[in-house]
Amino acid sequence: IAALLAVSLVVGVVTCRSQSVPAPDTVGIVVDETTPTTLLSFIPDTDPPDPTAEPTVPPGTIFGGDPCVALTAEDFAAVPFVGLGRGVLVDVSSLDDDRCGFLVQVADQQFNISVQVVTVREYGRAPADGEERVALTGVGRSAYSLSRSSTAFEVWVQVDNGYFMVVSPDEISAVRLARRAAGRSAQPTP
Repeated sequence: IAALLAVSLVVGVVTCRSQSVPAPDTVGIVVDETTPTTLLSFIPDTDPPDPTAEPTVPPGTIFGGDPCVALTAEDFAAVPFVGLGRGVLVDVSSLDDDRCGFLVQVADQQFNISVQVVTVREYGRAPADGEERVALTGVGRSAYSLSRSSTAFEVWVQVDNGYFMVVSPDEISAVRLARRAAGRSAQPTP
């Protein structure tokens, strides 16, 4: 009888011992909190985004995320183009997410001007063979210009919140428009 009592006591202890059961209705792996870790806990935000909400641009984005605000009609009216006179803004169109085109009338000619947001890699790339860059002062934090052809002059500009480039038909208009755009680069996001 003593042996039977001892066996039943062992069976009772084993069956009454608490068992670790995973929590029901969980997704993913249940973390074993008894294991020490050096990582901080992270609780992801799993709420689905509102599909009806307008997309937002991060604060501090260059030109508030819209390169078409870089230049205004007043800018073109204040800048001389290729010795013909001051410009009149005819049309503005977004050419891409990071590029805007401006159609400007000067005397009896029309010119395409563009402003494009560029990356630090594009801004800092090494000059191509035969490409002559000229450092500029008074435009953003730093800037340089280069001539692609007799009708396309580029000014590349670094500002506090990014990089951009202005393409215009001549050096004078490109530099002056880049200076004006640099002043608007910190536009607040809409």
